[in-house]
Amino acid sequence: MSDSALLSRLIDRAKEMGFQRLYLEKYRDGVMLRPEVIERLRDALSKDFDVQGELAIGTWGQGMGRHGSWQVTGCLSDRRNMEVYAKAMAELAGLFDILLIDDFWANWCVDDIEGVKGGDLLLDEAARLRHAAYSSELLYRASEEVVRAAMDVNPRARVVLKVAEWREQFYLRGLDIGRLAGLFDGIYVGTESREGTASYGSLVIVKLVNELSGGKVVGAWFDSYSGYFNGVPISVDLFRYQLRYSALSGVEEVTLYQGTEVLDESRREHVRAFTEELRSLRPALEGPLGQTLGVKVLPVQTAYP
Repeated sequence: MSDSALLSRLIDRAKEMGFQRLYLEKYRDGVMLRPEVIERLRDALSKDFDVQGELAIGTWGQGMGRHGSWQVTGCLSDRRNMEVYAKAMAELAGLFDILLIDDFWANWCVDDIEGVKGGDLLLDEAARLRHAAYSSELLYRASEEVVRAAMDVNPRARVVLKVAEWREQFYLRGLDIGRLAGLFDGIYVGTESREGTASYGSLVIVKLVNELSGGKVVGAWFDSYSGYFNGVPISVDLFRYQLRYSALSGVEEVTLYQGTEVLDESRREHVRAFTEELRSLRPALEGPLGQTLGVKVLPVQTAYP
């Protein structure tokens, strides 16, 4: 961030909203920031905040290997992509002791298994099971590789995996959370309970993933995007609910993605709601959280295998 005035505004706004830790993103969509760029920004922000590292390995950019049907995602079976992801992890580990992986870390490529096509996953249960088994093994081995890349550079590093809110596709995308929890130092949960979903979904998904991971959930992550239109802000009320239920889920920390949007004029009411909600929650968060009452349990799909 070369604009010093913008950086100063971001610092002031982050203080006003009550943030204590900032994550700096090194890699997303094929764009890899140089270590010296991250280092300068880290040093500027660390005067006021605890600063750690984050990256979106699993995303794809021009010049890389194969990508999934959703073009922003890269195939983990392609060595060209894995080399990029391992490099990003190693460089970030040289700068931070906590590395947070965004929830694109999954298997998005259907055509890796001979005889299985995308349409089969909608209609053919046997194809779904084959793909889930393959994806689970692929993601586990890929995770071993990127964690090792980080630990070779920084043995003190804590690597935390974020999983998304789309629990229905966990196993199909390779997210055998109970097994993966043994590789990572903690699990983060996406709590983006958007329009069209239950407002308390941000609470339920944390409880589910915490059970699947054997109690390794350490944080929740949500954003201000609508579930209907990409780039359009979520309604202010649901944004407030995301913060409320994420905070009351019992996690150690809650992260808002992404930082510069709190300066956007379109998010002015969201910032106000965030600040008010956090202020009202603080008394409850200072003591132990009690039992959750009066919240319906969302249905869970049959687990694989």
